[in-house]
Amino acid sequence: MIPLPDAEARRALMAHDIKNDNHSIDEDGMSMIVKKTEGYSGADLHTVLKDAAKAPIRELTSLQLRTIPLNKIRPFTVDDVLEVLKKRKPSVAAKDMTEVYAFQKMYGTALKKAT
Repeated sequence: MIPLPDAEARRALMAHDIKNDNHSIDEDGMSMIVKKTEGYSGADLHTVLKDAAKAPIRELTSLQLRTIPLNKIRPFTVDDVLEVLKKRKPSVAAKDMTEVYAFQKMYGTALKKAT
């Protein structure tokens, strides 16, 4: 089993995911998101960020969607990410990971718990 990403790995994964997106997430915002996403897998993080990136588009009416230039759509923000996090929980429960680590400790494995 692949361990869940630690804070440093989550930061790197998310920075990579949004590098080409229209966003206004600065280092402080990224730090806040990193803290809020402990226990999230890489796939979870990807889904959260893609959902947050769509938030500005969801605010537009169908007429606006047809007429507004792409460069006039607002960037997605830390608040958009935090809203998604309220609804989208990690796909792996902390209890499940604790059981996996206990099993691995008891029966041996090369896998180490991420810190």
